[in-house]
Amino acid sequence: MESIRLSNAAGTISNDILAQVTFANEAIYPLLEKRRAEIENVTRKTFRYGALPGSEMDVYYPSSTPSGKAPVLAFVHGGAYVHGSKTHPPPGDLIYKNVGAFYASQGFVTVIPDYRKLPGMKWPDAPSDIASALTFLVAHSSDVNASAPTAADVQNIFLVGHSAGGAIASDVLLAPGLLPANVRRSVRGLIVFGGMMHYRGLEYPIPPFVLPGYYGTDEDVRAHEPLGLLESASDEIVRGLPDVLMVLSEHDVAAMRAAVTDFRSALAERTGKDVPLLVAQGHNHISPHYALSSGEGEEWGHDVIRWMRAKLASGNGVPATE
Repeated sequence: MESIRLSNAAGTISNDILAQVTFANEAIYPLLEKRRAEIENVTRKTFRYGALPGSEMDVYYPSSTPSGKAPVLAFVHGGAYVHGSKTHPPPGDLIYKNVGAFYASQGFVTVIPDYRKLPGMKWPDAPSDIASALTFLVAHSSDVNASAPTAADVQNIFLVGHSAGGAIASDVLLAPGLLPANVRRSVRGLIVFGGMMHYRGLEYPIPPFVLPGYYGTDEDVRAHEPLGLLESASDEIVRGLPDVLMVLSEHDVAAMRAAVTDFRSALAERTGKDVPLLVAQGHNHISPHYALSSGEGEEWGHDVIRWMRAKLASGNGVPATE
């Protein structure tokens, strides 16, 4: 971890996402290559969750658990609503297989869905796709669990999103009508990592076409960004939210730091509940998810796992009413 921490502290605290991606590919990805066999040995199945092209999700299974079943972690990747997929193409094809393998090795059935990207979609298409993936998972659990080494416990789902994926994951729970009531009740926790939670006075390192292409007008942006949805959410939606963990990298992009901080404060005020913040030490915006399964820089991932296990053990995190 020391090489990652020193490199990030020296030069990747800036908003230069391309430089951060280059750093991750050069400094961290070779560590994943050394563990390729271990990562690819994890059982992975692909399912279609909808009729639209690209409506697929990869499911990674633990090799075994004492009960024969495992809670679910659904991971929504980032990419500024433009880039990314459930697995990267070669030569970086271990991303996001490494994420699925890491959480599966820790006893979580891990679901990584694809979702529609710009320019072929508009809000709320992306969160609608994630909601469809979760709905499929619950409705077709017998198919998902068929011949699997460990069965997915679809009554215990944690929804995790990074960057744009953090906004999308939040929208799934905040936007009315996206998630059926029975699926919403199965979501035990929301984890937002460096999420694009609002855009008010913030400069994100994203192309200028993204916000008008995804949301529309300035009024549309303010209404449908996660902070705007939280501000306008009914009391019923707020009461039905699961517990939330906010995560930032030590050297995260300035706009993400501000947006997560603002959303966290607003969420605590709206719910009357503590909203914990986890800081991934030594990391920039891109490096944390590259680090999983690498053997270096995984501490933050274990912290997230401890938070989820605490929710499972205590029974907390379950919405009280629908």
